[in-house]
Amino acid sequence: MPDPLPVTIPIDSVNDVTVRVSCWFVERGSWADKDQLIGEIETSKAILEINSPISGYVWFDYAPGQDVAVGHPLCYITTTADDPLLPRHGNSEDVPQRNKTMSAGTAFRHSELTLRLAAEEGRTLAHATPPQSEETAASVPIEWEPLSRMKEAEARLLSKGRAGALPSSIMCSFPADAIRAGAVERGARMPALLIHHTAALLKKYPELNATHREGSIGYYRKINLGWAIGDGRQLVVVVVRDADTKSPAVIEQELQDHTGAYVRGDLSAAHLQGTTFTISDLSTDQASLFVPLISGGQGAILAVGSEYLTLTFDHRLANGRTATKFLGELTHELTRTALDTRSGTLEADGIFCSCCNRNAAELQAGKEFLICCALPSAGYVCGSCIVNS
Repeated sequence: MPDPLPVTIPIDSVNDVTVRVSCWFVERGSWADKDQLIGEIETSKAILEINSPISGYVWFDYAPGQDVAVGHPLCYITTTADDPLLPRHGNSEDVPQRNKTMSAGTAFRHSELTLRLAAEEGRTLAHATPPQSEETAASVPIEWEPLSRMKEAEARLLSKGRAGALPSSIMCSFPADAIRAGAVERGARMPALLIHHTAALLKKYPELNATHREGSIGYYRKINLGWAIGDGRQLVVVVVRDADTKSPAVIEQELQDHTGAYVRGDLSAAHLQGTTFTISDLSTDQASLFVPLISGGQGAILAVGSEYLTLTFDHRLANGRTATKFLGELTHELTRTALDTRSGTLEADGIFCSCCNRNAAELQAGKEFLICCALPSAGYVCGSCIVNS
C-alpha cells in the first residue's frame, strides 16, 4: 500500500503554534475528491478551509475542539480504503496540552461562526454532538464549551497590555449622535473622521502612539490605527495603515473592505497586524461611557461612547494633561468638521462622492460637481455617478 499522504498546516500560513479543529465535513475513512472541502480549522485570526490535496480516503483522529501543532499532520489521505492504523495524535510529546486534559466523552459545540457558515452552504457537520452539562458543588448546572482561538488570542493580548502597563483614563463629553448626523449630512462617516483626526493628532502627541519596554519608550514610526469591529461573534481589530496620510474617503473605503472581509470570514493576518493605536466605538450601541483595555504592545486606546470619549493610556508614557489636551483637540476637530455650519463646506479631503468615493479635490480637477442628496442615504453624489446610475 502506498504511504499515506499527510495534510499539514504550513508554518508560514498562520502565526500560531497550534490551530484548532473546527469541524470535519467528511466521515473518517470516507472518500474525498481532489480539492474537496474536508474540514475547517480555527486560528487566532480566522477560520481556514482545508481541501483534500488529492482524491482518496480521509483519515483523521483529531476531533472538533482539539488543537493540532502547526506543521503536524492534521489528517492523512490514502488511495485505498484500508485504515492506515496511524498512531493516535502522533507521538505523545506532539499532543497539545489541551488535548491531554480533555476528559473522555467530552462533547464539543461548534462555534457560532462555523454553524452559520455550514447552514448557509447547506453542509452537514460531522461529530456535532450536543455539549454535556456538569454541575458545580452548589448543584448549579453548567454547560461547557471551549473558547474560540480568536477569543483566547484577544484575552492574551489584553492581559499583556494590562500586566505591562500603568493604565490611567481621562474622559470628556462628546455629542456622538449630533456629530454623526452632521457628518452624514456632509457626505462623511464618523468612523472615518475619527480615524482621520486621531491619526493627525498622534503626530502631535507621539507618546500616545508608543510602547514601553524595560524602562524605555519606543515611538512607532508609523501611525497604524486599529478599529474594533464585531457583530456578536468575535471582536476583532482591523488596521488602517499609515492613517495619517489618508483622507476620510480612503479610510472609509478601507473600513468597508475590512468589514466585508470580517462578515465573510475572510480576514487575514494583513487585516489585523501592526496596530499602534486602537479605537473602540460603542456609541451606536447606546454605551454612554466605557473604559477600554490597552492591547499589548500599545500605549493607549480611545473609547467612543454616545456621551463621552475616554482615553486609556500608559501613565509611564504620557500624563493626564497630555491626554486631556488630546481629547479636547479631537472633540474640537470632529465638531468643527461635522457641525460648523458657518463655512458651508468642508475641507477638500473631508467630502466625497458616496458612490465612487472620489473626494472634492479629485472631482474639481476633473471639472465635475457634487450634489447633496437625501435618498437613498444622506450624502453627496457626483455628476458622473448620477448619469451612470
